[in-house]
Amino acid sequence: MPAVSDFLAGHKRVGVDANVVIALVEKNLDFREQIKEIFALADDIGSEIWISAIGVTEILIKPTQTKNFALQHQYELALFSGRFSFAPISLEAARRAASFDLKVRDALHIASLLEAGVTGFVTADRAIKSIKGLEVLTLMPA
Repeated sequence: MPAVSDFLAGHKRVGVDANVVIALVEKNLDFREQIKEIFALADDIGSEIWISAIGVTEILIKPTQTKNFALQHQYELALFSGRFSFAPISLEAARRAASFDLKVRDALHIASLLEAGVTGFVTADRAIKSIKGLEVLTLMPA
């Protein structure tokens, strides 16, 4: 895994997977320190942090369906605090997603981010590899 600072230095716009936000909010000790470092360094060097509309759905669906309003509120505070930029799901992103060998939700998430000009992507999902135009940083458990 490249150093976080080296990874971020190469990207003005960095996308994050839903699992990154979930780990941060739920204080997952395996990834929390790495994620905090990513956000702090992004602030320091001026990288924008992006997530797609489908990523927001992935984050909010479980607490919404289970009526865990406290957790839903924590996620909404994190998501809508002004820290994130949001990529919509466009028809072009849907077309682009069809060419990726990924689960539909991951393909739509990544394609939407690419359409928004994101060039780096942070995830804890080892199944997601770099795609043309997108460097992937996979978090490793501490």
